[in-house]
Amino acid sequence: MKYALACLLLLLTAMPLAAQSEPNEPVQGSLYVLVDHSATLFINGVEVKIPKSKAAPKAIPVTLQPGDHIVVKLSSTHSKGEGSCMLLFVSSTRQTMISFRAVSFKILPDPEMTDFTPEQFAGFEHQAVPRHDLENKQTLFPYKNNCEGFWGDRDECAIGTLITRDMFSPILPQ
Repeated sequence: MKYALACLLLLLTAMPLAAQSEPNEPVQGSLYVLVDHSATLFINGVEVKIPKSKAAPKAIPVTLQPGDHIVVKLSSTHSKGEGSCMLLFVSSTRQTMISFRAVSFKILPDPEMTDFTPEQFAGFEHQAVPRHDLENKQTLFPYKNNCEGFWGDRDECAIGTLITRDMFSPILPQ
């Protein structure tokens, strides 16, 4: 009986945390974009300006919710070496974050795409290419994170992700 009561108490205290970290409602916050070469960002088909920064990435105020689409058009045609891109979202309340990883992104079939439907996303076959050698760049973000660097399969490409509830997680302790 004590065991069942302890489990029930644990479940009841964990439910608000799960609701906080996996929202159904829009979450206001900041998106941080770190890109080695050139990138153009779209959220639900609308271009979002990426501030130029030589040092740490600057905050881009955005609102994200499950079902949103993010497309990043990438280009490294005028640069030497392979490109890399990292994204981090932190809620305004500093309670929730998304550490974007390669497994969440798919390579879009047309590098000029700026949006897609959930049905199209399900049909995209190729995952973004992880750049494991860039994990030290996580420290350039202002918050501790589990972000992963990634790119597409060509110098000019577009990658996209469909935001899901399980992408949101509690912010990591600093």
